[in-house]
Amino acid sequence: MMGWAARFALVNAVALALTLFAVFQPWVALTGEVPVVIARKYLPFALVISALGTALVARFLPPERRRMFLARHFAVYAVVPLLLFVQSRASEPREAALGAIYLFAFAIWTAHALEGVWHIVANLADRTAALLLAAVFLVPFLALLPYHRAVMPTASDEPHYLVIVQSILSDGDFDLRDDYDSHAYMSFYPDVLPDRHAIDIGNAQYPIRDLGVPIVAALPFALAGRTAVLVLICLVGAALVAQLYQACRDLRIAARPAFLATAAASLAHPILTYTTQIYPELMAALALVVAARLLRDGRATSLARLAGASACVGVLPWLSTRAWLIAVGVGLVLAYCALRPVGVATGAARLRRIVA
Repeated sequence: MMGWAARFALVNAVALALTLFAVFQPWVALTGEVPVVIARKYLPFALVISALGTALVARFLPPERRRMFLARHFAVYAVVPLLLFVQSRASEPREAALGAIYLFAFAIWTAHALEGVWHIVANLADRTAALLLAAVFLVPFLALLPYHRAVMPTASDEPHYLVIVQSILSDGDFDLRDDYDSHAYMSFYPDVLPDRHAIDIGNAQYPIRDLGVPIVAALPFALAGRTAVLVLICLVGAALVAQLYQACRDLRIAARPAFLATAAASLAHPILTYTTQIYPELMAALALVVAARLLRDGRATSLARLAGASACVGVLPWLSTRAWLIAVGVGLVLAYCALRPVGVATGAARLRRIVA
């Protein structure tokens, strides 16, 4: 007899196969480029990751709750006929309606998953609960990313961060003149950039943007372009969710209030909104929270944790010049924790050994 995981996987496979059969009907291709991409590419992807998220939460649920939780998951597949119905209509704005349905479906899934976590979070070890929360929130982060990727180009400072990445990969330097002149950025920006975020030094143009994000994003961009960088940002957002929950627990906040606080923060600006944009804020926030957690023991902090906190403080100014004051403040706390007081007798003994 199959276990619950195998049965759940089988039913999802059948539902996904029916979804693919429906969205690959010939008439769907006539509805426009963005609707087709949402229906045929991003919707199946989101359905797969939501099924994985549900299975992960169900693994920790008691059997009496698991059955209803798994059955409730399949309500998310209602998004398929709704999307296809809207696509079959000629009314405008079609893309806005498709986006609203898509996002609403996965907002409902997020509420479904969090309701399951609510019943078990108090019984889990802090690290396990933090990782489970991170995995749950990674689903809406990644589900939101494709819709943003399909209908919204890079904007504001985002394309300029990616131009720096292109310069690192193509030229191995930070001179952006060739990259702006060649319009290589049109792979992720649909038009000629109206300005250049660079300063002229001789014949070169060097970036005025912070270099931390481009350096970190270079490898993902080399692998899969802008999409891979956005996935990296989503992973950073999920890591931040885990660290926020553990920070609450470090402060001796009970598991369920810590869960509610973390969920509320993760579903609001700036965490949720910045997971779809290429900016340094989430990385800087993660570095700050990790440094604070590493220093939670004050002057009893171990050398390994002091080193880790030092590394986090060190990357802050590279990620954002706005983080300089934060780095100074955390650095002072770090110095306080590192410079442990030495008693008179101990100091005299050390001095005698040095002189001898």
